[in-house]
Amino acid sequence: MAERLADEGLILVDFVLRNISFSEEYAASVEAKQVAEQLAQQAAFVVEQRRQEAEQARQVAQGQADAAVIAAQGQAQALIIQVQAEAEARLIEAEAEAEALRLLGAALADSPGVLQLQYIEKLSPNITVMLLPNDNPFLLPLPDLNSP
Repeated sequence: MAERLADEGLILVDFVLRNISFSEEYAASVEAKQVAEQLAQQAAFVVEQRRQEAEQARQVAQGQADAAVIAAQGQAQALIIQVQAEAEARLIEAEAEAEALRLLGAALADSPGVLQLQYIEKLSPNITVMLLPNDNPFLLPLPDLNSP
């Protein structure tokens, strides 16, 4: 516009437009574009919010999985310790039993009457027995005195 006026010898200093009005279609188009941009921004916000929620849920799940792994490792270690303790206890019992049998064998070698003494000690208190002379190694039940 300044060029056109300059061709005519006029200098344009200021150009002011007043009472500009757009057609209803154009105004509706601009408004629809703004609404679409706002909806797009809102959708992007919702997507970001869902992404953050998903990340948070993933982190919670990872924490729970890590806790389950740690608990399982703790239980496994406890079981290993328990099994080792039981094995050690069995070994100690076996060694003690072997030592007891060795001592019993030595006692039997030194005094064969120990076997007879153990047999007598193992009998029930309700059983009555009679010991025979030294040359007879058998134990015989006493006769029933109440029978005719």
